[in-house]
Amino acid sequence: APSLININTADSHALAKSMKGIGVKRAEAIVHYRETHGVFKSVDELAEVPGIGKRFVNNHQDEIHRIFSVQ
Repeated sequence: APSLININTADSHALAKSMKGIGVKRAEAIVHYRETHGVFKSVDELAEVPGIGKRFVNNHQDEIHRIFSVQ
């Protein structure tokens, strides 16, 4: 299986290419959130990132858990 992308260490460039629906703007928002709030404790915490939100995370739950990790 391909290795998961760690949302606590990946840069915005890697995040932007990670999945459909996460482009440069959302990738930068993930990095900014991490720099402001510290590391993500779970992938579901992406719902707290401004510009991503709960709906996106709920609608892409399976894909998000297939692609991302927090360690």
